[in-house]
Amino acid sequence: MIMVIVSQSSHDHPIMNNLPLNRYRTNQGAPKMNEDHTRKSIRAFLKRLGISTEQEVTTALRNAEKAGTLSGLNHVAVKATVLIPEIACEHQIEAVIELTPEDH
Repeated sequence: MIMVIVSQSSHDHPIMNNLPLNRYRTNQGAPKMNEDHTRKSIRAFLKRLGISTEQEVTTALRNAEKAGTLSGLNHVAVKATVLIPEIACEHQIEAVIELTPEDH
């Protein structure tokens, strides 16, 4: 099984450490979420996640093939977990990556 886990708190992330977070907070609580802006940000994250994950999985599969680990396998299980600790969100996806066409 190949596992992808995204689980770094945004407070510990180097990008977040460089943002002026105080400008997003007020004494009267959190600002209202802008749906369009949030949706664009989510899509940018998912695009980055998809591209980087594809590269990592491809590299891992090539290395496994060279090492002989994939010998006799025509598929591998994959599980991805996205965690957002600040809002207690955990989303998991499980799938199968086919290594050879079904008709072989």
